Amino acid sequence: MKYSLLVPTRARIKGIERLLKNILDTAIHPEELEILFAVDIDDSPTQQFLGIVEHQHLYPPLTIKSFVRQRSEFTNRDYYNWLAEKSSGKYIWCLADDIVFLIKDWDRIIEEKIELYLQNKPDRIICAGIRDSTPSPKSSLPDFACFPLITKEAYNFFGFILHPELPSWGADWSLYNLYTKSNRYLEIRDCVYLDHIAWHTKSAIEDATAQNIRDIFRRYQKIPQNNVDNIVRDIVPIQVDKLLTYLRHLEQKGL
Repeated sequence: MKYSLLVPTRARIKGIERLLKNILDTAIHPEELEILFAVDIDDSPTQQFLGIVEHQHLYPPLTIKSFVRQRSEFTNRDYYNWLAEKSSGKYIWCLADDIVFLIKDWDRIIEEKIELYLQNKPDRIICAGIRDSTPSPKSSLPDFACFPLITKEAYNFFGFILHPELPSWGADWSLYNLYTKSNRYLEIRDCVYLDHIAWHTKSAIEDATAQNIRDIFRRYQKIPQNNVDNIVRDIVPIQVDKLLTYLRHLEQKGL
């Protein structure tokens, strides 16, 4: 597989249908994509729907897999990182059940940009920031991507796709800092590739799951070890040093 698309979902069957149809309509090589869904154990309708989709192969040639787990407030650790463990793609991409791809052949275009960037990086440890329609949370912050993509090698090196200390929002910002400070962040910003529906559709913004994420973010931001700013200040520099030390070691060995 080339791409592993990670999609936590809850009570949004119509969103799943829209996402899968949209992927089929826009990807040039859908047979090289796997879509991994994480579903809560108490969400029986979504479990049943994805079970039918998966076992009856309703969206060929996509590879669709669903995994059921206990509900957790730690979206990054217990959904995205949990799914990343099960992924097989060269590129691992955090997505959602309320996004739409806007660019035809996005899979070919993004792969070409990534592989060009990796030509002089045999370790292949990078994060790609692909432009989406989500506004920056603060005007003072740079225009970073809401849905980060990393290579399999980056996942293997750090052991996560999103910082597991952060329960929900802010993981994209911490990841941006990690890879930009390591000089391993690829900006793919030539156009908007993804439309994040939740930011301009009132019904999506008022969805119960989205409201829960807001509440979780506010609550955990009061705890130092789960605070976005603390992660960026205290943990990211250690991880940057780890990566730069590893890259210097490879360079010294002529690799």
